[in-house]
Amino acid sequence: SKIQDILRFEMPASKVIQQAMKDMISHNYNRFAKVGSSSAFSGFMARSADLTSTYSLDILYSGSGIMRSSNMNIYGSSNGAMLHGLQVAIEAQGLESLIAATPDAGEEDLESFAGMSALLFDVQLRPVTFFKG
Repeated sequence: SKIQDILRFEMPASKVIQQAMKDMISHNYNRFAKVGSSSAFSGFMARSADLTSTYSLDILYSGSGIMRSSNMNIYGSSNGAMLHGLQVAIEAQGLESLIAATPDAGEEDLESFAGMSALLFDVQLRPVTFFKG
């Protein structure tokens, strides 16, 4: 989904990726048909003549479809300078038993956990644990 996001928003790498997608070895059903393992979104929050604010959101799911981690970033840029304003990360593990799903290989004995951490202007805020165990 990151590749499709780069193509949609015409990022600097878009032309290179478009050329690579013409090659059927890299652009095929087997590689792009696996829906649900991750999602990625990015776009503009605000855009004016002197300021641009963008966001990016990456979500990773476990094999059973439960969110494993989510990472959101907000950037501001003006006159060629970029500021990383905010990053919020949410992580979870061992939640398959809540929906009677089978855990991924190697993760059968993980303790249930969910938590969040944040960076505000590159300063780490105190992480929060929602629950453990």
